Parts: sequence; structure tokens; C-alpha cells
Amino acid sequence: MIPLPRHTTWIDDTEKGTNVFVPGIMGAGVLLSLGILISDGIARVRGTKGQRRERDLIAGYIADDVLSSIHLTHTTDPARGLRRKRTYLIAGTFFAVIGIYGLAGSFWNYINLVDDGYVEDIAWVWAISLIAVMGLLSIGLLLIYFGLRYPDLPPWARRFLARTPIGVAPDEV
Repeated sequence: MIPLPRHTTWIDDTEKGTNVFVPGIMGAGVLLSLGILISDGIARVRGTKGQRRERDLIAGYIADDVLSSIHLTHTTDPARGLRRKRTYLIAGTFFAVIGIYGLAGSFWNYINLVDDGYVEDIAWVWAISLIAVMGLLSIGLLLIYFGLRYPDLPPWARRFLARTPIGVAPDEV
């Protein structure tokens, strides 16, 4: 009778190059999932809901103009299609504070003279964090601008709000 070793593993029976296969497939799956999530997010922002919202808001503006021009009624509401002023101010403040905090954190992690920095020599990590932080900060400042100019927003701002989730759905108008 041939004695068998007590514990055998799959790695003992394979060649040295095949151990990378399973983590590689898992990594590809993660990348595919991230790609799907990003494309769904882009489709949600640019999709048909935003276009329907914008179309319904523009139709409301046109109807108000037509009715006021023939002196039947004048129902133009300057806040039509907008959320409350405090919604824009609170959301903008939140995004701006997170952006400023992230900006300080990314600089501290990269240029930390005391502890040699967490990512001191990895400039691409710093660049990605700066891009993300600047995106948050610009969204925050844009929302604060909307809150301060409320309800007299320029046409580009109304179109932007009609196509993004921060705008109000047509049934709420």
C-alpha cells in the first residue's frame, strides 16, 4: 500500500504558471462590472428620462407664453422645474466640503514631508484623486451657484437641471 500525504492542495498538482488564471478571470469580471456600472450611469444621465423631463418643462413654458400672449391667463412660475432653494444649497455645500476635504487629503498623502507621504512617488494615484476631487468640488460650486441664483437661472442651467437627477420630475412640476 502506498502512503498518501495527509494534505494535498490543488497547487501541488499544477504547473507554476496556472495560478494566475483564476485571479485574472476575477479581475476581468470586476473590470467588466465597473464598465457596465459606468455605462449605466452615463445612460441614466443622458437617457430618455432627462429628455422627457426637459421636453415637458419646455412645453409648460411654451403653454404659459401662449396663454399669456392671448391674455387668457398668466401662470408662469419662475421656479417651475426646480427643487427648493435649500436643496441646491445643502447639496452644493455637501459636495464642496467633501471636495475640499479630499483636496487637502490628496495633497497631504502625496506631499507629506513628515512621514514621506502615503503615495509619495505614485503620481498617477494623486492625479486620479485630484480629478475626482475637482469633479466633486465643481459640482458643489455649481449647485451653490444654482442655489444663490434661484429661481432666475440662465437657460443653460435650466436645461442642465432638467436632464440631471437633481432636477424635478415632470409629475412634480
